[in-house]
Amino acid sequence: MDDVAVNIMVDDFIAAYLEACDTGDEARAEVIQKALIVVGRFLATKLGPKAAGVLMN
Repeated sequence: MDDVAVNIMVDDFIAAYLEACDTGDEARAEVIQKALIVVGRFLATKLGPKAAGVLMN
């Protein structure tokens, strides 16, 4: 998956999460939140924390 596709996917997940929160669909918001965490962790392992934008102490 290229950078553009990943950005589009993450943007779509974020939009869906915000919509779920706005409509009070807690179950849907939780599923999408978990998907975003999985994607974020995957990117962090592939890029390394600094390139992924993760602050390290």
